[in-house]
Amino acid sequence: MIDYNWKVSKGEAIKILIISCIIIIFIIWQMHREVTPAQLVLTAATKNQFHGKVESVFRDERDHNMLKVKLTTGYVYSLYPEWESMVELGDSLSKLKNTVVVEVFKQNGKKVILDYKELVKDFKK
Repeated sequence: MIDYNWKVSKGEAIKILIISCIIIIFIIWQMHREVTPAQLVLTAATKNQFHGKVESVFRDERDHNMLKVKLTTGYVYSLYPEWESMVELGDSLSKLKNTVVVEVFKQNGKKVILDYKELVKDFKK
């Protein structure tokens, strides 16, 4: 027969309770700390910086048939489907590091803003 009469002092019981609470709080915190797709897109966007005129527009079959533009500087920029109709051959693109805005200077003199915050606002949480 197994004896389950464990003897735990009051101090040990308090330590066990505190440690258990810390572990539970940590697990809950980790569950709610999950990075969202929107956060990933915004974080990646802030790291990029590029400027140049669009010299070619193409679909990259190796990258899920994404529409991409190659700038005169050699930089290749992937366009989100929502932005595909806003960039054409001959347009100039400008994006500063630590920003979430791409400026498109059209050949007709107009300026179009591609804002990553607007892009991700309807992403699933």
